[in-house]
Amino acid sequence: QLPPALRSYARAKDLLILTKSNSRSTVHRPGYMDYIGIKRYDAAGEVCGEHRFLGLYASTAYSANPADIPLLRSKVAAVIARTGVLSVSHDAKALTNILDTYPRDELFQVSVERLTEIAQAILRLHGRQRLRMFDRRDPYGRFVTCLVYAPREHYTTALRRKWQAILVAAFNGTGSEFSVLLSEATLARVLITVRTVPGRLPEYDVAAIEADLARAARGWEDDLRDALEATLGEARGSGLAHRYAQAFPAAYREDFTARNAVPDVELVEQALTGDAPAISLYRPLEAPSGTLRFKLAHRGGPVPLSDALPMLERM
Repeated sequence: QLPPALRSYARAKDLLILTKSNSRSTVHRPGYMDYIGIKRYDAAGEVCGEHRFLGLYASTAYSANPADIPLLRSKVAAVIARTGVLSVSHDAKALTNILDTYPRDELFQVSVERLTEIAQAILRLHGRQRLRMFDRRDPYGRFVTCLVYAPREHYTTALRRKWQAILVAAFNGTGSEFSVLLSEATLARVLITVRTVPGRLPEYDVAAIEADLARAARGWEDDLRDALEATLGEARGSGLAHRYAQAFPAAYREDFTARNAVPDVELVEQALTGDAPAISLYRPLEAPSGTLRFKLAHRGGPVPLSDALPMLERM
């Protein structure tokens, strides 16, 4: 009664299956139970059944070094051998750290081939301030795990909730769980597991989903950097973006887009380099006819109204 793809997987001659069940444990802790399957073979060498164990791994499965767990030790060694890095190189040390700190449930379940791809991509990602997502499908179609790396300074609980909503929608999921690793590294790591209905997982584009996650992670500061670099050039714009990233208060960000802030940055720069206040009288594109706005930037304390009014009177 299994769908064709699952029927084929059930007959595949893999001795060991490690995954998660779609049922929660009723004892110890309410997590989804670990599933260990050992296939049975008949006299002709064909798969004829499966011994299935359901339960929860002990805490030592998560706290022990992978080198102390035979299955993981051989998997890690196979990945390092496939990458071809020298054992005494910096890359080898970085790769070992990636594998040692890899989400333990994922390390048990992921194939050597897929783990090699992901580990090499993570290795290339170190030191780069960009978002990447690595997906893995459950063989039985019950869930999809998404390992998201993103700049740590951008990570917030609100952003994680946005990511969960994006991923649940992308995979036609019924819910999701998450775990987060924030360390001294420049990138935060978020593991999001999306629960799916077997046979109802749609086709998806990882690059498109990754782009959606990146857009959700963009802040007002990122838009300001892009606007300044587009208007003033990369060299000057990048310097001003670094200087003014946190300069504008929340109320300003609510009222003005980052593109609107570019002339205001120039106005402030003019006030900081000159002796007199810098002023700007302009007509906003979206404002009703006959509307003018006036901005004044002044170094030091606030400008008294008695000093500002004569400027307006002499316009």
